[in-house]
Amino acid sequence: LEIRKQADDFAKFEASRVSNVILIEWMPQHDLLADSRVDLFVSHGGMAFCQEIAHARVPALLIPIFGDQINNAAALAHVGIAQVFSKFDMIDSDKVRKAIEEMLGNSSYKLNALRIHDQLAARPTSP
Repeated sequence: LEIRKQADDFAKFEASRVSNVILIEWMPQHDLLADSRVDLFVSHGGMAFCQEIAHARVPALLIPIFGDQINNAAALAHVGIAQVFSKFDMIDSDKVRKAIEEMLGNSSYKLNALRIHDQLAARPTSP
């Protein structure tokens, strides 16, 4: 999997104003999730991502757009490793900030991510 984002001039300008935002054309999502500095990941919640997030031990703020993403996001929220955020609320920066702060301030998301990882790791799979 890869992350692709074509940054327009406005996005580049806004990103240049803060020190903790990096715009990059491509980055392997698996490598990004494996970085110990990642405390929360924002995604649409596709099936491949759901598997990666469970193995990465990283909570997620999920913004499902269509298809299986809606059910995937609900399933991850049900086990406590994600919060579902409406795509229609993305325009409200206060709601986005509050959702992120709530997840980062609530250790249960991280603990549940660790629990789910351990359960998957302990479950043998067929070759």
